[in-house]
Amino acid sequence: ELLLQQRLEHVRESGERHARRTLQVEDWLQSLVSQHGEVERRLAQLERRLPKEVRAVEEPLEEALSQLATGVLKMSQLLGVITEDSCDRLNWREACADLPRMMDHAWLRSRLPKRTSLLKVLRQKADAEQLRELQGQ
Repeated sequence: ELLLQQRLEHVRESGERHARRTLQVEDWLQSLVSQHGEVERRLAQLERRLPKEVRAVEEPLEEALSQLATGVLKMSQLLGVITEDSCDRLNWREACADLPRMMDHAWLRSRLPKRTSLLKVLRQKADAEQLRELQGQ
C-alpha cells in the first residue's frame, strides 16, 4: 500500500509537471503568434512606405545624373563631338543614349585628313568614279 501511494504521488507530480509544461508551451506559442502578427503589421507598414522612400532617394539621384549628363554633353560640344543644338533639342536621356554613336562619328571624322569635309570626300569619290568610267571607255 505504501508503494502504491508513492507511485500514485509520483504520477500526480508528473501530471502536474506535464500540465505546467503544457501551459508554458501554450504561453510561448501565444507569444510567438502575437509577435508574428506584430511583425506582419510592421512589414506591411514598411512595404507601404518603401515607394515613398525610393522616390525620396531617386529624385536627388536623377537630378545629379541629369547635371552630370548635361556636363558630359557640354564637354562633348566643346570637343566638337556633337553639334551645338544636340543638348537643346533632346532631353539628356535621349542625348546620352545617342552619345556612343556621336562619339564613333567624331572619331571617324578625326581620322579623315585635316580640313576635309564630307563634301570634299564625296567630291573625291565622284571624281574617282568619273575617272574609272573614263578609263573603262
